[in-house]
Amino acid sequence: MSAPADLLRPGLLVGTRIAVTAVGDGDVAQSCRELLAGLGAQVEEPGDDPQALVVDAAGAAGPALGDSLSEVWAAVHAYAGRLIESERGGRILLVAPPDEAAAAALENLARTLSIEWARRAITVVAIARGNETSAADVATLVAYLCSAAGEYFSGCLLDLRSV
Repeated sequence: MSAPADLLRPGLLVGTRIAVTAVGDGDVAQSCRELLAGLGAQVEEPGDDPQALVVDAAGAAGPALGDSLSEVWAAVHAYAGRLIESERGGRILLVAPPDEAAAAALENLARTLSIEWARRAITVVAIARGNETSAADVATLVAYLCSAAGEYFSGCLLDLRSV
């Protein structure tokens, strides 16, 4: 059987600028950086001017959940502010850890922001990672969502917890 990333065509993300940041250990963030770059994307830091922002919120769980979610919001807010100012739109992908509370919080954030920012052409999607979901599987879904096909998703939770 082929690897999930083999489903994506080489060069899929050529010309796309994507920022990847992590709250916590960042194993998904590292897999995303590698796969996105391998598909031709220019992987940047969040302070640059990317077309998409990926936030790996793997550390957003347990007793420090509130602090971790505050970090997620800070990254999202800063990026969205630049998008709104530039009036060019963009994408925000929130990767939740295998924690029910964190996944619910990020799903709610994605749904709310997608409504608030739809008129600004900003889409927001949450991805719920399962305990058995590999970082490579999440990175493959992130790459798909960063492609042109991913423009149609906003305000939803893509649930990998049962995969």
